[in-house]
Amino acid sequence: MCWKWGKEGHFKRDCKSKAPNKGNGSDEAPFAEVKTTSDEGGDVYLASSSTHVDHEAWLINSSASFHFTPHKEWFYEYEKYDGDDVFLGDDGKARIIGHGKVKLKLQGGRIRTLPGVLHILALARNLISIRNLDDAGVKTVFKKDTCKMVQGALVLIWGVWIGTLYKLQGSTIVDECNNYVVPESGA
Repeated sequence: MCWKWGKEGHFKRDCKSKAPNKGNGSDEAPFAEVKTTSDEGGDVYLASSSTHVDHEAWLINSSASFHFTPHKEWFYEYEKYDGDDVFLGDDGKARIIGHGKVKLKLQGGRIRTLPGVLHILALARNLISIRNLDDAGVKTVFKKDTCKMVQGALVLIWGVWIGTLYKLQGSTIVDECNNYVVPESGA
């Protein structure tokens, strides 16, 4: 889709209104609009060519402003929130209805707590925000088809490249003991 006109099948190489050069992207592939600001709330961007939606998976996303899930039952600490909207990559809006903490069980059995997760019913996917983790002092390291979120020498969580996205290597758990809290920004 063209970045400016929103026309499907309109490629970057064909567009008479060129976007600023943002890297080494292929001129052959269509690309989505880039939205850089919003009037209120946060932004959620997700681009995937996959037709299969795994509603249980957590996707590691560099464009999401916060961590998000549509699953209320996944929260082990939850507070209702009648608040702001987030803006989606398609310029739609979705209401934040709650927030809290979610527990993740990684491959190998380690348990991590993801704080600051927003509950948004309108989402089809669960997103872990690289930006939010970075604000909390967690560094993301990309190597080939993997990414690790580390704090000091401790690997907090990791993901693998599947299709066009990084997917967390683990799953959501409920009613288990917490043994390490992933830091919140500003903490």
